[in-house]
Amino acid sequence: MEEIIAQDSDRLDKYLQNHLKKPRNQIENFIKEIGVTIDGKKINKCGYKLKVGEKIQYSFPKKKRDFPKEIDFDIDIIYEDEDILVINKPPHLRAHTC
Repeated sequence: MEEIIAQDSDRLDKYLQNHLKKPRNQIENFIKEIGVTIDGKKINKCGYKLKVGEKIQYSFPKKKRDFPKEIDFDIDIIYEDEDILVINKPPHLRAHTC
């Protein structure tokens, strides 16, 4: 769990956005869905007004790595040379993981 001390009075979402350098919508979703602890009290309100010296504790959930599954199948190769490969990809097959 990470911990920071509020250095100035501001809205919780704005303060965390500036401190963590993350997009505001990510911070807002994090506060609403997971919440942060301020001086031992769980807060889920983005507009919470911080006071100087309050202890903010937060913990981002660890991301699960979604490794692509290996699939054995045939793909139609339309054209191939040493620089390019053109295939007829089935519509349900992802080209890359997002």
